[in-house]
Amino acid sequence: MLQHSTQTTQAISKLQATQTRQLAINDRRRMIALGDALVIMVSILVSLALWTMTSSTNFTLDYIQENLFWFPLLSLSWLFLAYANGFYNLNSVRTRLKTVQNLSITTIQFLVVYVGIFFFAPRTALPRLLVLYHASLSFVLIALWRIYCLQLLHITTQVRRVAIVGCGKASKTITHAILNHADDSYEIVGYIQDADANDPSQLGYRKIDARMVGALNISEVVLANETPLSDVLLGQLMSAYERGVAILPMPLLYEQLTHSVPVDHINMHWQIVLPSRVESMFDVYRPFKRVFDLTLAVVGGLIFALMFPVIALAIRLDTPGDIFYSQMRVGRNGKLFRIYKFRSMVKDAESKIGAVFAQKNDMRVTRVGKFLRKTRLDELPQIYNVLVGDMSIIGPRPERPEHIERLMQTIPFYNTRQVVRPGLTGWAQVCYPYGSNDEDSRRKLEYDLYYVRHANPLLDGSIIWRTIGKVLSMSGQ
Repeated sequence: MLQHSTQTTQAISKLQATQTRQLAINDRRRMIALGDALVIMVSILVSLALWTMTSSTNFTLDYIQENLFWFPLLSLSWLFLAYANGFYNLNSVRTRLKTVQNLSITTIQFLVVYVGIFFFAPRTALPRLLVLYHASLSFVLIALWRIYCLQLLHITTQVRRVAIVGCGKASKTITHAILNHADDSYEIVGYIQDADANDPSQLGYRKIDARMVGALNISEVVLANETPLSDVLLGQLMSAYERGVAILPMPLLYEQLTHSVPVDHINMHWQIVLPSRVESMFDVYRPFKRVFDLTLAVVGGLIFALMFPVIALAIRLDTPGDIFYSQMRVGRNGKLFRIYKFRSMVKDAESKIGAVFAQKNDMRVTRVGKFLRKTRLDELPQIYNVLVGDMSIIGPRPERPEHIERLMQTIPFYNTRQVVRPGLTGWAQVCYPYGSNDEDSRRKLEYDLYYVRHANPLLDGSIIWRTIGKVLSMSGQ
């Protein structure tokens, strides 16, 4: 017994001796983004130097000061595209192949955007070679930074050792999220059993004692318990917390890993997960978003005016019926409003079956309607709803009252999505395929709640960019 205890002590001491700092998931993302930003700045500086060689200009400090605007312009453009392409998800830094794939996509999109701007700008307004130099250099330097420097700094290789409290459905859900979204960043050391809970060993899990959290070099404890913690376990976890171990509710880690909210597992942590309704006079996001909505709505209105004659004629020639179709939808704070769309189904499509979700290969959809749905042009008349304030450009898609009444009975917190204006497009629309049943509505709600909690200009920009990609790829339904 004494020999076994000595061996255990020696193993723990060896583990602690080889320990390096275990970065939290958000800290890893911030350090990676900071490194990217510094590398981009270097590539811009070198690109300016190369540019002087082809323009017979001296590379001096005055020359750099005259071209300082390129640093924020090119840096923010590149970082925005990288964020929109998921380049800061931990999945993107797992392997060299994924790193190069995401980096290639971001670089190509960056060049396409620049070429598009260059095409419409005056010929002498923008340089031709600077951005090409910058794109090439940033690709090479960021690849070197991501593949080699991150590993040298142990940012990607040093795993975060975690223990999970509980062995029920919530525990299985967070385990699945870790294995599928961050298995190279987290190591599940074991599971802690609370009173009157399932025995981890009987479920095939490694059972550990909460008192061993510090000795096992665990840096994070995830609370996936489905009943209140016992006083004994709570005291043990607080002791670990005093020694620097992070204590994190399961919904928060799940949200960080998947960018969605686990609606079936937030009952015990609802006050943490739900957004605050307190409005501040210093919150500039709301007025900024309204100006953003009106600006895009005016642009969308011009597009609508140009495309209306062609779309209207196509609808009329395809099948008999009206050009527009309207439905009652539920908006912010439960307010009802009428939404407008180009008709994509046969006339009186719901006269026999009532209000149901559209299905894949729905026989009610017309030939023209299929094209309108794939390109999402059927939603274009909703520009009017944005202008009058019923909708926003970005937000949860507005649902029909008949569906909401039913879904609120089966899906927890479903009406929470109504604390913001519904949108033409949203986080759920770009992250999850078209929903055709109640289970799809449950999954989409997880993404809608994430947006409600984290809405900001950068996330809005990412949604717009991804929506453009889906429209161009005709991936609508």
